Amino acid sequence: MDSLVHHLLRPARPALPVACLLLLGACGGGATALRAWEDLDEATGVTVTRIAEPLVFYQDDPARAANCRDYIDVAPLQVSQGGRNGRWLWVALWSTIDRKVTDGEPTVPETTAIRLVADGEPMELDFASAVTRLPGVAGGPYASPVSTAQVLFLPLTASQLARLGAARDVTLGVERAGEGERGWARWPGDDGALAAMAGLVVPGAPEGPPSRP
Repeated sequence: MDSLVHHLLRPARPALPVACLLLLGACGGGATALRAWEDLDEATGVTVTRIAEPLVFYQDDPARAANCRDYIDVAPLQVSQGGRNGRWLWVALWSTIDRKVTDGEPTVPETTAIRLVADGEPMELDFASAVTRLPGVAGGPYASPVSTAQVLFLPLTASQLARLGAARDVTLGVERAGEGERGWARWPGDDGALAAMAGLVVPGAPEGPPSRP
């Protein structure tokens, strides 16, 4: 049941208008296409390059609820304006566990740190510099998985984005208030999603810090 609910809750379309679809792999022969999308914010002229859908990670908590989980969706983004690029990690924190029923807690525990683990090597993220909207963009790059999801944008570097594009496996290390770091597994999904990240890397593009809102 949980897998069905999760499928129904996945975003059906991006929140930004799609300007162009870049095909990075073959679609024929049953092979999964490796894709990166470009979304143009017509009001500001900012272009957001992203993968088609976020990666989804989860943590089971059978002591609280059977077949219900906490989720974190993540997706790297490249934001281009005036020939310069900023890079961000889109993060959506959400849950299908009703904590008011299971233990009287009003909300999911606060997330205090997230680490991407690419092929077993942890990648530190500047969680303290997270922002709640993408600078220069009126809408979000993805629809929220649920109405109660907490959406954040964490700054990425060009080298971090390149590491993600080259990774064969990505997991999450997550710290929450009152808890030590725990590993979160990736929800089964499109095997081409990791390789699609390589399409976000623009060799030789001017490097610039992400713009602030």
